[in-house]
Amino acid sequence: MLTLADHLFYIAVNEKHEKIHKQTSNTFTTSLVACILAELLLLGKLVEQNGKIVVIHHEVHHPLLQKSLNLLTVTNPKPASYWIRVLPIKIPNLKRLIAFQLEENEILHLRDKGLRTFFSTDSYLLNAPKDLTPYLEQSRRLVEKTNHQVALSEKDERMVILLSLLYASHLLSILYPTQQEAKRVEHYLHSSTRNLPVSKNVQLTIETIETSVITAASSTINASASEHS
Repeated sequence: MLTLADHLFYIAVNEKHEKIHKQTSNTFTTSLVACILAELLLLGKLVEQNGKIVVIHHEVHHPLLQKSLNLLTVTNPKPASYWIRVLPIKIPNLKRLIAFQLEENEILHLRDKGLRTFFSTDSYLLNAPKDLTPYLEQSRRLVEKTNHQVALSEKDERMVILLSLLYASHLLSILYPTQQEAKRVEHYLHSSTRNLPVSKNVQLTIETIETSVITAASSTINASASEHS
């Protein structure tokens, strides 16, 4: 099964230039970390207690998730915003590891694997034309279900989280064919976040992770601005 991080990475690839779309450059790594935290929360490996992320199960059958889980296992629990800042430092090759996962699943081919420089030289050649139709169809069904307060499936709940992360990563315009529809979904996320028919754990995941991504991204932008002032 593909993880949330795998799905986010796939959507973020600019098929023409074989790179990650530029508009997400300030938020992409933090969003990938948020995907990992969200995945572990959904799997019941983590819980949120008093604003801190606490590991309650220490094993998961996925190399990158296990690596992350090991790093999250600390004596003094930290908030999600802390880990979203720190995990990219602890796992500096995060994007490459996720690209490897997509390559193993025959979704893309990672070029320039041998080059390990400070500036990423990786490029991502999709093995087939990019198809966002499944994401579009599922998200449209999701909005329809929510409008009628129909209970959401586990797959729907994962889509809610993915949409929240796409929004935080400035990637909704990549998923939707028109700016008008992207704006409608953005409005849907804003207006419906507290009223979605999802489980308490998923609701907490959405609120914790999305807020942490935006906070961490703002810190990154401010730090960059200070360096150039």
